[in-house]
Amino acid sequence: AHWSIGLIQQFLNRAVRQSMHSQRTTRVERMLARGENLQVKGASVGLKRTPIMLWEERYCKVCCRPFSDNSFARYPNGEVTHVQCARNKYVCPVTGRLFSTKPAKK
Repeated sequence: AHWSIGLIQQFLNRAVRQSMHSQRTTRVERMLARGENLQVKGASVGLKRTPIMLWEERYCKVCCRPFSDNSFARYPNGEVTHVQCARNKYVCPVTGRLFSTKPAKK
């Protein structure tokens, strides 16, 4: 079978264009994900630097007992619970708000 140079050239041009477009699209998606990740990390650092005051009158909203030691869990919405009352670090036990779609580690 004889192939026309024109047909081969058209095929190769389309194939190269499609491949380059796919590579560029993937690169843009990766950079957008990286930028979003940096924004989330920045917000997380800001939350971690916010002081949490535990005084005698403050109590866990899950079990309604006061905090007797310095171990506690803080959720991104500001809710503070005992570590043992925080069953899932991705779901606030007080409001039920989901903070991540990652499964909880067992």
